[in-house]
Amino acid sequence: ICTDSGCHLVWANSFQNPPMPLPKKPFTPEAAYTQAAARCATAEYCLNDWRRKFQMKGLPPRDIERVLDRLVDEGFINEARFVRAYVHDKALYDRWGQLKIRQSLMLKRLPPALIEEALRETDRGLWEENLLDLLRQKRRSIKADTPFEERQKLLRFAAGRGYEPALIYQAVNRLCGEEGEEADEVFVEPDDEIVGPEEADNEF
Repeated sequence: ICTDSGCHLVWANSFQNPPMPLPKKPFTPEAAYTQAAARCATAEYCLNDWRRKFQMKGLPPRDIERVLDRLVDEGFINEARFVRAYVHDKALYDRWGQLKIRQSLMLKRLPPALIEEALRETDRGLWEENLLDLLRQKRRSIKADTPFEERQKLLRFAAGRGYEPALIYQAVNRLCGEEGEEADEVFVEPDDEIVGPEEADNEF
């Protein structure tokens, strides 16, 4: 430090002896329960969502299962309720097809019976209208030299959204019929080859 009387060397204790970081608090079963219960009170989650989360936090497997059992017993997690909400939201808001929704739920290791029941409960008219609307939007941006080429691009787009083949054939034929195109040029037969759905997102 320099003053009127000259310069002096001052040692800063804070630089010589930096404070030691506080030890991290262990992630306990009670902390896991509290965190999950708070989140589940505002949104639906499945068991696999929280199992993966707790594993990443280092919680022992036995404690994970105890916490999950408690969350189920107290109604914070209900997998049937989760599946119904997931199917509803993905169909209505994201406009995913049945195949993509099924694949995503299977990746979350949910019971197939619950998945199929929720898919059956969804109004078929919703799938049909969603797909037709998506195809109409997509068609405006497609560049194709022939009706056949346009049809193939529409088929692949719809398959990528995860819709079932029978519904795709029906929707593409209906869309082409709206435009007054010749049926023998654009009609889609069930044996036409289309690609499968894109890999579903694994969300948390």
